[in-house]
Amino acid sequence: FAEGLLAAPQIRGGRVRALAVTTPTPLAGFPGLPAMNGILPGLVADNWFAIYAPAGTPREIVNTINRALKKALEASAVRALFEQESLAAVGSTPEELGAHLRREIDRYAEVIRKGNITPQ
Repeated sequence: FAEGLLAAPQIRGGRVRALAVTTPTPLAGFPGLPAMNGILPGLVADNWFAIYAPAGTPREIVNTINRALKKALEASAVRALFEQESLAAVGSTPEELGAHLRREIDRYAEVIRKGNITPQ
């Protein structure tokens, strides 16, 4: 397993052969590579990035930033750059990000519990 930004040049350069991606769905930057989720349902191990504001930031400011980010992610030049780097540009609302973050916390808490992993 390797992170997409690091793996892409190796794959494109023919130095390694990719078998699948661990994102929920196939990536446009790697045509023909299946998503592991389709082979082993539930296997998703993707990276994601988010922009946060300090607690207490007025909702109007959060909404303004969110609209600007969504607009930037819709720009064809940004989308092309993301695709070139095998990234999927996904814009969401603050509420959707919060829900995603809660799902990630729950998912990894379960992995930690099942693996009996303790802090070192």
